[in-house]
Amino acid sequence: MEDRNGHSWDFYGVLIIISFAVLQLLRSSIFPQFIDGYYHLQTAWGFCKAGGYSTWDFWQYAPVGRPHIYPPVYHLILSIGLKLGVNKIVLAKFMEFMIPIVFLCTLWQFIRKHYTSRLACFVMVSALTSFSFYLSLCNNIPATLACIAGLFAFGQLFQGRRLRAAILLAVCFYTHIGVSWFFFVSTVLLGLFTPRYRRIAFTAAFVSFILALPLLETHLRIVHQVSLEGIGEKYFLEFKLVEYFLAFFAVGIMLKQASYRLFLVFFIASFVFLPYPYRFISGQGYFAILLLSALGLDFLYEKAKAKSLFFRWAHAGLVAYCLFFSVTVLMEKKPDGAGKLSYKAYCADATLPDMLFPSRNERITSASVWLPREYLPLSKLITEHSQDNEIIYSSLPVAGIVLASISDRASANGLLPEISPQGVFYPFLASKLVIFPKDSTLQEAMRFIHGYQLKKVGETDMFKVYVNPLATATMKVRKADVPFVWLFVIFLSGALCFWQDKRMEEGLTKFSNFLLTRYAK
Repeated sequence: MEDRNGHSWDFYGVLIIISFAVLQLLRSSIFPQFIDGYYHLQTAWGFCKAGGYSTWDFWQYAPVGRPHIYPPVYHLILSIGLKLGVNKIVLAKFMEFMIPIVFLCTLWQFIRKHYTSRLACFVMVSALTSFSFYLSLCNNIPATLACIAGLFAFGQLFQGRRLRAAILLAVCFYTHIGVSWFFFVSTVLLGLFTPRYRRIAFTAAFVSFILALPLLETHLRIVHQVSLEGIGEKYFLEFKLVEYFLAFFAVGIMLKQASYRLFLVFFIASFVFLPYPYRFISGQGYFAILLLSALGLDFLYEKAKAKSLFFRWAHAGLVAYCLFFSVTVLMEKKPDGAGKLSYKAYCADATLPDMLFPSRNERITSASVWLPREYLPLSKLITEHSQDNEIIYSSLPVAGIVLASISDRASANGLLPEISPQGVFYPFLASKLVIFPKDSTLQEAMRFIHGYQLKKVGETDMFKVYVNPLATATMKVRKADVPFVWLFVIFLSGALCFWQDKRMEEGLTKFSNFLLTRYAK
């Protein structure tokens, strides 16, 4: 099953990745699947309007806006695509299709290079045992990009390239808030627990923190405005019982063998996601669990191969269970926190079977917000009956974000409830177009329709669109804090430092020695 060079394990690992990529391609028709993708598209459009990176969100909760704290790297990448004329939906589809594949390839290569091909193969098995983890890779592309940068940072750190590791950790900070702190804390803990990496890790962490200070300063300025009260995901959790058992089984191995100290620091650092329980249990925090469960599988294989045929087949059955038949226990409560907890168990709920048979349970496809037959005609109505600087609003917030994103309009709706609008405003009064869903709430909306003298201009099977003749508010574009030209200069400077890192480190060492010698006298 395995030759001395581990080539068969490479084959199995690559086969898993290729299978995932093929199913990802077949599934791409529903991309962009989640509301987050449309938020990122609209933010990139806002950057284009501002002329660069903006710390003020004027494209949502318009016209009052709010502080913008989301790190800019992904939005800048999307901005480049928009500037080049790439269709928004095509751009978002490509990102949701490609970035998770790149993440798996990066993770596989990282484990293969620094550990073994066999463990890398089991990591691929563990990475695809949780469908919720897969959804987090697609849903939160900035977090996935930050994970990729973080893995590259640790790869450079293990090679002794302090400056490169620091630059990549800084890229994490400018890509995703939670994941950046995960890798930053991991770097510090690696230095604490592993003496041979102590100086390199501490230096990389310190330099990355200095490089991230401009962004962190903007976060500190508005931290008093951040609230976690509106986060509904804390009432929805998914557990993988067998995988958690394998992970806890691997803790003993991890503590005994110093070579797996990195897995320990990842596990401890994953607690930075605790304020977002779903992400901690089922999303980005599951990254540490998948590594540990893979380590458990690897240890059991080592024991089983020396035993009888029964044990070897039992291990093969365990791998098949993780890859195809894994059970998920879902715990949920009403979004307002009222009522009792409810539990459900989903069998054969691993990533590959869920991608192959998406209609097996409603949880797999119900989260998709991409409804082209509805949104594309609505987008045409919006562009025909409003100007570029006018505002739209929907009583269904998800629809408001999606339609504003694909129609190049500011929205009186807003995503990310952690940051509230800057002041009181009346979305019906501010919006030129108002979109209502055709459901029971339409009757409740009649008082707004009559009160604001709204006039219907069109409808689809699911929505009605009204124009507000009294609306006078418009989107208030703010000039970019960092223009695209300066962003390009910063990128070139970072790329040059990354390329010439050894020369720069030598120069900094000589300069510091000169200062020490001079002032020591």
